[in-house]
Amino acid sequence: MAGACFAGQKTQKWEDLPAAVQATILANGGTAGQSADKETPGHNVDGMTVYEAQAKDKNGNVIDINVRQDGKLLQIKSDDAADRAAELAGTEAKKPKVAKQLSGVGVFSHPRDIFNPYLPLAYLKQDIFEGTEGGKKVRLERTLLPDKHRTFYINGQTVDALVMEDRMFLNGELEEVATDYFAQDDFGTVYYLGEDVDEYANGKVISHDGAWLLGKDTQKMGVILPAHPKVGDRFKSEDVSKDINESDEVIAVNETVKVPAGTFTGCVKVEEHLADGTTEYKYYAPGVGVVREVPSNGDEQLISHNGIPTKIISAKSSAAPDTEAREALKKVGVDSQADAIWTQAVNNPNLPAETRAGLIEDLNEVGFVNPEKPTKAELPIINKRLELVKRLRANPLDAANAAALEEARKDLESMAAKLTQP
Repeated sequence: MAGACFAGQKTQKWEDLPAAVQATILANGGTAGQSADKETPGHNVDGMTVYEAQAKDKNGNVIDINVRQDGKLLQIKSDDAADRAAELAGTEAKKPKVAKQLSGVGVFSHPRDIFNPYLPLAYLKQDIFEGTEGGKKVRLERTLLPDKHRTFYINGQTVDALVMEDRMFLNGELEEVATDYFAQDDFGTVYYLGEDVDEYANGKVISHDGAWLLGKDTQKMGVILPAHPKVGDRFKSEDVSKDINESDEVIAVNETVKVPAGTFTGCVKVEEHLADGTTEYKYYAPGVGVVREVPSNGDEQLISHNGIPTKIISAKSSAAPDTEAREALKKVGVDSQADAIWTQAVNNPNLPAETRAGLIEDLNEVGFVNPEKPTKAELPIINKRLELVKRLRANPLDAANAAALEEARKDLESMAAKLTQP
């Protein structure tokens, strides 16, 4: 669909549009009551009708958005003034519309804030895995390095990557230290920007095999995990060379995984096809991240997450996520851990839509002394919550979230306006 302009359209009145389409239009700069173009059946996506509507981005520029009938945002196309004038005049635009695919290069407003519900790296301290590989005992220590930075230049943007270190031990001996670089775009997709690698033998570095960096060794970012993974999603986590190449596919989204660190439900299972022809599997648990890795000749399982004892993780994983999120809501905008818990809950597809919508819509009530009369001291909380809402609105989980986020945006902006008006 990249760069495509659909042909054969029929204008639809607002009241004739599916509710899910209306919600997505509103969440992306459209207005209630506007019309939209319904594409002909020949341009269906996944067997569903596609609608095209005009909207405005955050800078007030006119854009066209393509929305599937279930509310899925497929495409955003920018229109410059010359293009719009040409269209209104009934002539062909001088420049083609530029399509921004959600699966491609995104906008990185807060690249280190990786809060993807299945890979919340920004809130990782350390994960420890143990198992076997090739008949040898494996221990993997995965540690976030919050004070370390690495800058990449992506499509005209300066992106400050989040840095993570993997230390792998085979039979108790240090085998490899990899420093990985990640970023999350405003849609929630987590990208892989490269890695520095030190291979060890007898305590000494012997090679840097497998190392690569975006901008140096390749111009293609890797995708670690989409914003809202679904069965059939395909992406490349590495696209560097013949020897550094990996193609991935989401093959399940509701797996139950039992490892020493606990039992996790609602896990995403990704099948990875490596450059050497072998296949591996990774399991991502909501609110935690990777909990199990299964290479072709082994099995590595999470035994500790952020230093939390196994029994505590097990209890936490079985607790109702909406109850935990409701408690965290009281501190959203004040405490980063509360932000993480709340964000993971509202992006959790296993939670009922009504529950997620309630957590979102109550942002203007819970946590304030008197929601009807907020104080200036509470303005930073309001602004922080508004920032979270605007970022989630860029690619809502579904129509229910889109509508709730739009409502929350209006309420929070109204609260902020009351406190900033002279």
